[in-house]
Amino acid sequence: MDGTENSAEVDNQYEEEYTPPPAKPLHMIHRSSALYKSKTSLEQRIIDEISTIALSDDNDQNSSIIRSTTYHGSEISGSPLMLTSRAATLNQEKTIERRKRSHVVLNIPPTPQRNFSTSSNVSSGSPYSTPRTCISPRNIQSIVTQTIVKEDEIMISPEASLNSLVVKTVTDQKYGYLTVNQIFEFGLRYGFEEEGFVQMFLCTYKTFISPKLLISTLSSSLMEVMNKLTYGYEKNKCIVRICNLLSKWCVQCYGDFLFDKQIHEDVFTFMGQLSSHLDDTDCNFNSAHEVVCKMCQDVAVVISSTDPPNQSTNQPPSQEVPKPIVSKNAPDPTKLKMENIHPLEFARQLTLMEFEMFAKVNGEELLGLGWTKDSKEWTSPNITKIISWTNTMTNWITTCILKEVKIKDRQKMFKFFLDVAEACYEFKNFNTLFEIMMAMIAHPVYRLKVTKEGLPKKYKDIMIKFENVTSFMGNRKAYREEMKQVAVGATPCLPFVGVSLTDLVFFDQGNANHQLRDQVMYINLSKRSQMSLVVNHLMKAQSLPYHFVQVDYIQKFICWETNTNVVSDESLLDKISKSLE
Repeated sequence: MDGTENSAEVDNQYEEEYTPPPAKPLHMIHRSSALYKSKTSLEQRIIDEISTIALSDDNDQNSSIIRSTTYHGSEISGSPLMLTSRAATLNQEKTIERRKRSHVVLNIPPTPQRNFSTSSNVSSGSPYSTPRTCISPRNIQSIVTQTIVKEDEIMISPEASLNSLVVKTVTDQKYGYLTVNQIFEFGLRYGFEEEGFVQMFLCTYKTFISPKLLISTLSSSLMEVMNKLTYGYEKNKCIVRICNLLSKWCVQCYGDFLFDKQIHEDVFTFMGQLSSHLDDTDCNFNSAHEVVCKMCQDVAVVISSTDPPNQSTNQPPSQEVPKPIVSKNAPDPTKLKMENIHPLEFARQLTLMEFEMFAKVNGEELLGLGWTKDSKEWTSPNITKIISWTNTMTNWITTCILKEVKIKDRQKMFKFFLDVAEACYEFKNFNTLFEIMMAMIAHPVYRLKVTKEGLPKKYKDIMIKFENVTSFMGNRKAYREEMKQVAVGATPCLPFVGVSLTDLVFFDQGNANHQLRDQVMYINLSKRSQMSLVVNHLMKAQSLPYHFVQVDYIQKFICWETNTNVVSDESLLDKISKSLE
C-alpha cells in the first residue's frame, strides 16, 4: 500500500495554469482583507514574506521570481508568483544578487513527488528554472495544510489516510489512537494479512465493537476502501485479507457466534458477496478467486459444524508416553502417605491437574480484569480458580513442612518438594515451580535455618537455583528470560499465570481505553496491542497439552490433602515455626 493516491489528489489541484489578474497585483492587497483574516499565523508569515519580495521586485520593474521555500519541514516548490509578462527580459545578474540578499530564499531543489510544473522544458536540477504552471496566492493555504505534518501526532483525523501509519508504526505495533473506521481501513489495506495484527484484532475487537456489528462494519468499510483504490490487484488483495480474517475468526473465536443464528446468516451472506467484488482486470484474478473460494469454504465448514474446531496447529511430539511410577495395587487416597509417592510422578500429576485448569482460561477473562472485581466468580471463574488453587498449594506445602516435629522428617519434606520442583522445571511447568518456591521463601519456612543447614549440598544448590529463577528482582527478569528460551506452542509449557496477570493490570491501569476528541471517539490500539501479546502468549501455551498418564489415586490424594490438611492462618504458621526452631 503506498501514498500515491493521496499525493495525486493534491497535485491535481495545481495542474491548471494560473495567471493572476494584472489589475490587482499581490502587493496591493490590504493586510485587513479576507485573504489575511483567514490565514493561520504560519501561513500569514509565508504570504507576508512573499508579498515583501513581490513589492521590492515591482519597484525595480523586475517581475519574475521563482523560488523554493521551506518552513518547518514543509516545502513549497515551483514559482509562487508571476507579476508581469516581462519575465523573459529579466536581468539574470540582478536577480541572482537580489536572491542572495533575500532571507527567505533557500536553494533547495523541488521535491520530486510534488512537481507542480506541467512544462516539459523545465530543468529539474535548477531551482531557478521557470515552469509554465504558477501557484496562486490563494492556494498557499492548501499547500501548507497538506505539507505540514506533525510526526509525533498520536491521533489522526477521521478522514486521513493510514498510509503513513503502516510505514511508521506497524513493525513496532505502536498503533496509537484510531477511530473504529480507521482500524478497519488499516486492516483492509494492510493489517488483515499480517499475523500479528490479526491476532491482536481478534483478541481485542470486542472491546470496541460487538460480534454482531463486525460483519456489517467489514462490509461498509470494504466498499469505502474499494472506491478509493484504482488498481484491480489492490482491490483483490483487500478481499483476500478479509477472507484471511474470517477464516481465523471462526476458528479462534468460535464461541462468538456459536449460538447466534443471525451472525451465521450474516457471515454466509457476506461471504457469498465477496467473490463478486473481485476485479477481473487483475492478471492474478484466477489465483485470487481460488484463494477466496477456498477460504470461504473453510469458514462455511467450521460454522456449520456442531463441534468446536481444533485450534492447535502443532502435533504432539512423536515419542512414547512415559510409564507412570505407581504401586501395583492402588491404595486408598485418604490413607496414602507422601513417602509412598515418587517425586517425579507427583510432579507429573500436579502438572496434569494444573494444566487442565489453565486450558479453560479464555481471552475475555484476561482482558476484562474480571478477577479484580467483586463479581470475579462470574466474570473470571477460571482465573479465580487458578488464583485460589495457587494460594492453597503454597499454604499446603508450608503446612506439610511445619507439621513434621523431627528435624529429619522436615528435611525429608524439603528434599521431596525440591525434587518435585526440579521435575516441574524440566517439564517447563513454571506454575507449580512458583507454588513450591513461594512456600520455601515464606517466612515460617524460610527461618528454619537449622533444618536447611542439614540438607545435602545438592538440595541447597537446587534451592538457590530456583530462588533465582522465581526472584522478584528486575520485574521477574530471570523468569522472563527462562520463558524466552521456551518454544511456546512447540513444546508443552505451563507459564506462571501470576506474572501475566500482573502485566495485564499494569497495562490496563496505566493506559486509557479511549479518548474523545472533537466529538470523535479514538480507540487506544497501542494498549490493546500490548495486552493482546500477553493474552496470546497464554493462549498459545494452551495449544499443546502434556502427555502423561493420569493416575487417579495420586490426584485424589492431592485433592484430599489440599482440602483437609491446610493451615492458611499466617500467624498460626509463625507460631508453629517458632516452636520448632
